[in-house]
Amino acid sequence: MPSCHYFRRDRDDRATIFYHNVLMINENSFTLQQIDGARTDYALIEANLESVAKQLGELRAYIAKAALGIMVGSAAIVILWAEAFWRL
Repeated sequence: MPSCHYFRRDRDDRATIFYHNVLMINENSFTLQQIDGARTDYALIEANLESVAKQLGELRAYIAKAALGIMVGSAAIVILWAEAFWRL
């Protein structure tokens, strides 16, 4: 905590700031309409997030199947190549 003239230490070691106006309007207070709008926005964001998570799960499964197909295909090609040149 800086040792400026506008800080005072209470007995329970909390800093009290003296330069703010006591009658200052709280900047974090919202109207009910703003809160309702925020709830709607958060609900839409949550719905979109769930759909994105579902799409990522589907993409993950698709990538896993493609990787498995590539591994099996390349193994088959190697086996066929080895069989072809082994017989020569």
